[in-house]
Amino acid sequence: MDRRRFVKGAFAAIRGTFEVNLKQVAKGNDGIDFDIMDAAATDFRAELYLDGTSKSQCRIWLGGMMGDNNICFAQGRMTGDACNEILAPSSTGELVLSATLSMCSLESE
Repeated sequence: MDRRRFVKGAFAAIRGTFEVNLKQVAKGNDGIDFDIMDAAATDFRAELYLDGTSKSQCRIWLGGMMGDNNICFAQGRMTGDACNEILAPSSTGELVLSATLSMCSLESE
């Protein structure tokens, strides 16, 4: 139970940090705006706009095919559980997260 609470708290902190940082960027730069859409308490998308045109989008969620206690990140408009990065609780039982970086990073033109 401690592990699950820790991961949910980490997810909430990430969600809050996204919103604070996007507000700061938008405030200091004309033409930049953003939207954060909550699909659930443990799933959100953030989209960045320049002069009204979408330039970047990502999704962050808790759980999925890689494990219920993982925090997943997907760059772009992907759907499903495909992800680029994962934060997972330590396998040693400590309440820390470890990162798996660039798992599924593919460039397309």
